[in-house]
Amino acid sequence: MAYTYEIDVEKRLVTVVVAGVLTAADVQSFRKQVAADPRFSPDFAQLNDLTEVTRVDTDPMSVQQLASSTHRRGPVRVAVVTKRPEVIGVARMFETYQRVAGLQERMRIFEKRDAALAWLLDDQAAV
Repeated sequence: MAYTYEIDVEKRLVTVVVAGVLTAADVQSFRKQVAADPRFSPDFAQLNDLTEVTRVDTDPMSVQQLASSTHRRGPVRVAVVTKRPEVIGVARMFETYQRVAGLQERMRIFEKRDAALAWLLDDQAAV
């Protein structure tokens, strides 16, 4: 998995762009890197642009573990941008596992990045 991320402290937003094969191990590694970034705060919203993901290589147990060990805190909005049915399915599984675990993250799936960003920034304006 190749990824880049940007943290906009003023907007309280983490933007992640992922390409290639997405694995649970890569997500865990990414989380550690972002959490160590001094600009990061666990209550920032997050935009996950997965439009360039070519394949998801994971299993339901790994998705459950990732969902229950989030690096965010509170009712944070998380947007996933993708059109690929496989990625949508894994994102929905992730969201379900988070609800079962009682986490407060609010996740939505979008086909267009602009719509996702508008939803995330609208929430920030209400804070």
